[in-house]
Amino acid sequence: MKGWDYYIWAKPEEIYDTQNYSIFHEGATCDDIIQGSLGDCYFLSVLGSLCRYPKMIEKLFTSTEKSSTHQYGINFYINGIWKLVLIDDYFPARNTSFKKFAFAYSTTKELWVPLLE
Repeated sequence: MKGWDYYIWAKPEEIYDTQNYSIFHEGATCDDIIQGSLGDCYFLSVLGSLCRYPKMIEKLFTSTEKSSTHQYGINFYINGIWKLVLIDDYFPARNTSFKKFAFAYSTTKELWVPLLE
């Protein structure tokens, strides 16, 4: 494994090199999911299975629109209780000449995959 200096925290516009990204682009599909180096294929396979019901995935988010404040609310079912978790959109990225998500990401500049991971 490479040292921690190989990773940085970056916003989506820095990784995508554009402001043109969204939470969902034409809904959640299993083709959106690309596994990164975290090794959580068990979790990503569950997301892929849930894509049969994309509205269920969208319901986890308090808003399906990109946030101007870079904050997102996601509802998780934890120990039998729905809990709202607030997160920002700084993501671990590879610190190379061009930034790339270090872990899971979407093929179509969508944030739902890395936000849930």
